[in-house]
Amino acid sequence: MQLSVKIATAKNFLRPLKEIEVAVSLGSVSSYIEIPYTMSHHDIAAGRIPENLIRFSVGYEDFEVLKEDLFCGIKNVKEVGSMHVYNFNEFK
Repeated sequence: MQLSVKIATAKNFLRPLKEIEVAVSLGSVSSYIEIPYTMSHHDIAAGRIPENLIRFSVGYEDFEVLKEDLFCGIKNVKEVGSMHVYNFNEFK
């Protein structure tokens, strides 16, 4: 998922998440979400990774729980220029 917004707005997407942990994914079975530009790839990010890229690693949690959590993040973003969100029903 990539938002066409500033880094501060991408961070606003992460704030309301309760079920999806904001962290670098280390191969766990839980779902994680991060902004690589400011987290896992901070040292090599300049010019190579968009600062508004959001990386989501899906874990074993219930689909409906993850969907609801992501929609909370989407609702928290006020200035979305463009965002591609897949139809979650396609993945059932």
